[in-house]
Amino acid sequence: MTYALLLLAFALPVAYATHTSIRQGKIEVNHVTLFSLGYVAYWVLPIALGLMFKEQLDGVVATLWTDTLADAGHFDSYLIYISFIYVAFAAGDWLANRGSKQTLRPPTAVSRKVLIIFAVIGLVITVAETFRAREILLQGQYVTETASENTRGGVVGASNFLFAVAVMYVVQSKPKRVKDLLVNPFLLCWWPIGLIILLSGTRLNFISLMLMLLVYWTACVRPIALRSFIAVLCASALLAGLVGVYRMRSGNVFANILTEPLYTSISLLIVLARGDSHLARVPIYLGSDLINLVPGILLPNKERLMQEIPDVYSPLGAINSYVSFEANFGVLGTAVFIFLFAWGTRRLRRTPGSWRTPAYVMISGWSGFALFRDPFAVSLVKDILEFSILMPAAICALSFWLRWSCGVAPGGVNISAAKPVDQGS
Repeated sequence: MTYALLLLAFALPVAYATHTSIRQGKIEVNHVTLFSLGYVAYWVLPIALGLMFKEQLDGVVATLWTDTLADAGHFDSYLIYISFIYVAFAAGDWLANRGSKQTLRPPTAVSRKVLIIFAVIGLVITVAETFRAREILLQGQYVTETASENTRGGVVGASNFLFAVAVMYVVQSKPKRVKDLLVNPFLLCWWPIGLIILLSGTRLNFISLMLMLLVYWTACVRPIALRSFIAVLCASALLAGLVGVYRMRSGNVFANILTEPLYTSISLLIVLARGDSHLARVPIYLGSDLINLVPGILLPNKERLMQEIPDVYSPLGAINSYVSFEANFGVLGTAVFIFLFAWGTRRLRRTPGSWRTPAYVMISGWSGFALFRDPFAVSLVKDILEFSILMPAAICALSFWLRWSCGVAPGGVNISAAKPVDQGS
């Protein structure tokens, strides 16, 4: 029974992602592709490897993982739950994709001056955070102290801020060549800090940002050959493995790639050992995580105000997102949340615009790794809500206000020069 459920949990995302993403040997890398990838890697793969290849993993993974796996149980219930959750994702995406696409007027161009203002702000923050974290960056070792981890997190946040501006510019400039996609004034400002955070250990953050560019290219310009996407995945895995080996100063690349989802699953295995899943919960922990929207310079000790999920053990910092979802929403509540997430993301895809397209590109990029392995205070609050939704909205709102204050309507009409409409006598 367990292996049949395992096959079902694996087949659902593979079948639906193939149906929605691949046409005639070409693939559009979108939110379904990346969500399905993360779902398989973090929710299905650790259980499959643990049940089918436990003996072969001895000596490859730490005894902490194998001992935790030995205490875990309730696998059938878990596999039924996650299959139900993925069906909810597919249903939300399918319903949002029904009907003909809306005919929209051309999106209002975002002011380049506004983008420059935000880029300058991002550069100042990046330089300040990099200087503050200079002693731990490029060390290539795991950072376990809370203060040091938070310091490096400031650099990552600044990098994400700067990259969000670059995504806004990419969407506005509509590059038709890969060179123009990767090399533009705003991305050139980001590349140095991007390489620094990559070599400092935040490899999956770097890969997520690169996936955003891939989403834009395949969803907004043209799909790529499936073999090219597979090559990109293999190159990304190799890069992650190499950085992981550099970070650990030991091990081999393959083992490092394999143990990323396995060690992230330690928190999941502990929950499965207890077997105390609930149907629905109130998201009090996610509610407290919203404090993370406040800049650290205004609230230096905000981490102390955020409630941690009790009895969760994540020795390397990453937490399996099933644990976070269940603790905040319960199984049924998670299915509802994921349904709405898929529905909203697909609607962004079907209704392009100055705000919606950048939001879609960034949310999709975060859906592959961050959504499945980072605490909600980072994945949902910072990465998705702040950088992918609120920040593009703020840039568009400021741009609209500047154009309006200068007498230019959203459609580009000079209001002050327009003739008044004759209302008659």
